Amino acid sequence: FTISDASTPPIDASVWQPTALPHRSTRPVEHDLTAYWYRLNYIVDAPAEPVWLLFPKLRSGGNVYVNGLLIGRISRADALTQRRWFRPYMFVIPPVALRQGTNVITVQLAIREPLTSFGEVFIGGEEDIRPMYDRLLFWENTVTEVASVLCLIVGGLTLLIWVRRRQEALYGMFSVCALFWGVRTLVFRMAEVPMSQWV
Repeated sequence: FTISDASTPPIDASVWQPTALPHRSTRPVEHDLTAYWYRLNYIVDAPAEPVWLLFPKLRSGGNVYVNGLLIGRISRADALTQRRWFRPYMFVIPPVALRQGTNVITVQLAIREPLTSFGEVFIGGEEDIRPMYDRLLFWENTVTEVASVLCLIVGGLTLLIWVRRRQEALYGMFSVCALFWGVRTLVFRMAEVPMSQWV
């Protein structure tokens, strides 16, 4: 990986640092928004079928390139907006983008949080990658959204019970906690937040 504001991957090999995935480290504090490049090599014997690419966690968004060809773009954080994606992402690499031998996958992203985080990457056929993607999407996204809505529903119903039975203070406290947690989870998982409202 390397820290660079360049619009294309740096050519100078000396600026790249080897790292294992997942990679987590403290972000430099010189800038409010720090640009990163990550580079991975993938060997293909005979590029005849599409290859699928899975990012379980690409929280800050980014641009994904294969041998210099842009195959995917997820909105990134910028000077006006903070973006956080709490879901997996999957891309298909067409055979035309692959070459026999070593292929270079590069990811460009920008991070504002104090801790830099770039997760694992999975590469393979659709029959291997899609079930992983569906499972991750269910647990990372669907379950959380359903749980948030249930919290709001339970909190609202419990509040109605408390309104009719004011002497039952526990109903009131429980409803406030459930409503607060439901709203908090929905707000926390907002994908895009204007910097004027970012804390």
